[in-house]
Amino acid sequence: ALLLPASFSVQTDLRFCETCGQSQPLRCKHCSICDHCVLTFDHHCDWLGTCIGEGNRWLFGWYMQAQLIESGCCLRAIAAHLDQEGVLESPDMAIFGILLCLFTSLTIFTSFQIFPQALANITTWEVLRWDRVLFCF
Repeated sequence: ALLLPASFSVQTDLRFCETCGQSQPLRCKHCSICDHCVLTFDHHCDWLGTCIGEGNRWLFGWYMQAQLIESGCCLRAIAAHLDQEGVLESPDMAIFGILLCLFTSLTIFTSFQIFPQALANITTWEVLRWDRVLFCF
């Protein structure tokens, strides 16, 4: 057990949300799009039409995995079709190359940004606005 001196105190002042009119606990942020405060706010996802926060961060991770798998399957199907048609030297190959670059970029982004954040329990908002976060990691 960690013993602290009697004079030790931690400042736990809660922030106040002017829009909602209530105190915000740590890691809570008001979303201007949804117009409500979200616990462990990560970001507002336009694709899903909701905020990603404490209640659904793990679902968003699985959603991203499903999107990566779906993208890989689509690229595989496109490659198989191009190979069957014998058009690997046609302009369709340029489109396939662009899609392959997009898929690779998304995979790299997910691997090097989202997963380390999840393992460290840090949100995207905390990473982007580290200078505004009132608590230490």
